[in-house]
Amino acid sequence: MSNKHRISGVVGRLGILAAVAILVCCQPASTPRPGADSAGDPFYPGLGNGGYDVEHYTLELSVDVARQTLLGTATIEAQATQDMSAFNLDFAGFEIDAVTVNGTPSMYSRSGWELAITPSEPLRAAETFTTVVAYHGTPGEGVELDDAPFDLSWAFHADGAYVMNGEPSGAPTWYPVNAHPSDKATYTFRITVPRPYLVAANGVLKQTIKHGNVVTYVWEARDPMASYLSTVNVGRFIVQEAVGPGGLPIRHYVSEGFANVASAILDRTADMIAFFSERFGAYPFEAYGVAVVGGEGHGGLEAQTMTVLTGHLLEDLAAMDDRLPPEDRAEIIAAHELAHQWFGNSVSLMRWSDIWLNEGFATYAGWLWLEHTAGPVVYD
Repeated sequence: MSNKHRISGVVGRLGILAAVAILVCCQPASTPRPGADSAGDPFYPGLGNGGYDVEHYTLELSVDVARQTLLGTATIEAQATQDMSAFNLDFAGFEIDAVTVNGTPSMYSRSGWELAITPSEPLRAAETFTTVVAYHGTPGEGVELDDAPFDLSWAFHADGAYVMNGEPSGAPTWYPVNAHPSDKATYTFRITVPRPYLVAANGVLKQTIKHGNVVTYVWEARDPMASYLSTVNVGRFIVQEAVGPGGLPIRHYVSEGFANVASAILDRTADMIAFFSERFGAYPFEAYGVAVVGGEGHGGLEAQTMTVLTGHLLEDLAAMDDRLPPEDRAEIIAAHELAHQWFGNSVSLMRWSDIWLNEGFATYAGWLWLEHTAGPVVYD
């Protein structure tokens, strides 16, 4: 081939590439549209949202125990999954003071559990953006349940407060959130309380900042977490620390008055973690503990890295231990909630119809612990 032909071929190919580039660059951009107001879960279609993926929540809460109110700022870092003109968060109750997206005030409206936000400029697919919602009020006040049948979440009591998010809808009753377990995110909690209260939350306590008569506790949860597993507990706690397998930090926060009844099960935590680690693999998070909380409630929840159990539940179970079937005794409940750290917390459900997998594996794990401690025959 002559040089002339070679040059002609190159020019021809360059011309084709240029034409393709012109066609691509001149294609009209897709028209931004609102993100879906539902995650599409057939069990709870009113919860969760589409159009974005949350990466991190920073929850700054000033807790007034006496007045039973919160002054909150939620900073939500997310990535758009489509060209988006507006998007929704799940949020029930509270008065909203301001909403910004990328530092610019944004229009918003509310309907039931939906907080619809319209940024000043459309968001493009793959763009990261930051939403800040400032709010105040009393958790749960004026909240209608409709699509969300469980109202357990933030509970004030005479000795402080605790969060035991009812599945599936507890989280949006105290902060704005994409409330579906398919959208896990990391968390920072900056919780300010009056002295002498302490705070127990998910993850690891990173800072304690004292200023005047209040203290701010900063907790970091670096492992992605489903929103229903988030928790904040405020109380006059006794802190019990231990070391688990591989140097794992164990820290229990026990409300005053429940130390004796709690110690019977909490003292075995390290042994339980070692036992389950041998069977299920290494413990999946950077710390573990149990918050034994005050108040009149009776229940428990496997909040990630910080199981929440009410002191009155442990008292009632201890009083009836000899009359209860083995699987209903306090130690097995503690083992069950710990096992959720593997099944449900680390490995999470993608839709609420799969919740039986969380509970089935945790129940099985409780029976394994019972067999380990009491032998294969427990009903003779």
